[in-house]
Amino acid sequence: MVLKGARAATYTTSLMQAEELWHAAKKVTPLASPILRYYSVMQAAQAVVVSSPLANSRWQATKGHGLTLDVPMIKGGARLSLEQVFIRPAGEGMMAQKLAEALETPLLSQRASLIELIAALPVQSLLTDDADLPRKPLSVTPASVGIEYHGPQLDLNRVPPSLARVDARGWAVAPALDEVLDVLSAYPSLARLPRPIKVIANPNTSEEYGTTLHLCWEREKFFAYSEWEHFLDIWTVPRSIHLRHDGLVLPAVGGNDQPQHPLVTWYLVLYAFSILARYHGAHWRQLLDYDENEDAVALRRLVDRESGAALALAEMAILEFLAQEGYSELH
Repeated sequence: MVLKGARAATYTTSLMQAEELWHAAKKVTPLASPILRYYSVMQAAQAVVVSSPLANSRWQATKGHGLTLDVPMIKGGARLSLEQVFIRPAGEGMMAQKLAEALETPLLSQRASLIELIAALPVQSLLTDDADLPRKPLSVTPASVGIEYHGPQLDLNRVPPSLARVDARGWAVAPALDEVLDVLSAYPSLARLPRPIKVIANPNTSEEYGTTLHLCWEREKFFAYSEWEHFLDIWTVPRSIHLRHDGLVLPAVGGNDQPQHPLVTWYLVLYAFSILARYHGAHWRQLLDYDENEDAVALRRLVDRESGAALALAEMAILEFLAQEGYSELH
């Protein structure tokens, strides 16, 4: 595949604009920076779409964001809550839809709350409590051979509190297998696994990992690491057949039956922040006020630091497209 003409020009211009907008955002406070950061990521998303395998007749998005934000009317000086803000797709063939199409990932099947989408981000410090809901990415460690049952084993690290049980001695005890599988049903990649035969709790809990549960399969069943890859959404360390590795699985959002690519999730979150900053400025300022909102520090960090993950994800997507067989250099 060769990019040339308008497609190549759009690719180059989009990346330049994304970088300039991101640098411009560093010069203003979070009161206004979400506007610039969203448009930076929007331009980066356009570069992702342009560099994707989409045919020349399909890569161009129609004008518009492809999204709508539902914000309730708040009266009497009450503070807007992020749980009250909902995002839903709107229109066809716009940037949000094209980005999802290029990445072969679902967009929202139904409207989703902003807090649900933030929780699903692989990197975020706004929602760090141990509450079960909204669902957050789950850290897992696969092994081709488990310690106790000698079959495949999957460690669930820092499980949601509904699954973290302790006895009178303070040792972790395993919940019922069906309880575990019910929680894991919110993670489409894990839901594809064959049914395990047992769940075991690591009796020792730690401040870093909390409670760890081990899912075990029959001794005769064997997952090579290449097979485990089909059940993990994000590997966090290089893979090797000799070592155990941590990975992440992402929760389903917005009624999807498959995990949504985190770049799309960041696109949605930054779109919401930009609309709040532009059209609901008083509420947005209140959310950022240290005296008005106890989560203001974490929200500011999410907006101006952790959102950099969106550009990193865009770069990774472009590099993966360019590495595909048959893809020529840009012209």
